[in-house]
Amino acid sequence: MSVPPEALQKLLVEMDTQLKEKKEELSITNLSLSRLAQQNKVLELQIQEITNSGNANVWESCGKTFLTTKSEDYISKLKQQINDNKDSINSLGKKQNYLETTVKTTYDNMRQLLGPETTSKSA
Repeated sequence: MSVPPEALQKLLVEMDTQLKEKKEELSITNLSLSRLAQQNKVLELQIQEITNSGNANVWESCGKTFLTTKSEDYISKLKQQINDNKDSINSLGKKQNYLETTVKTTYDNMRQLLGPETTSKSA
């Protein structure tokens, strides 16, 4: 059973569009993952510096103003941010896996559709 060329072309165009969209989304996801990992490193360094300083209070930025805050309270806020980032990293990792699988599957399906077509032309 042969597929009409118009239907095959329409299917390939749709698959190509989906492939481009998923690749773009994967690129954004990878960028987000790297930014969150970098942010966690910075937060951990902040915690380490505050702990090593031995100061009871630190200055916390609040818009254009700075407020004095207990070190323990500020460290707990930083640790909460790290935990929130880890949750985001976990969910983005799942999304990354899904997108990688989708891109690979779409690419394989496109090759499969084009496979018999290209081999019959070369023969």
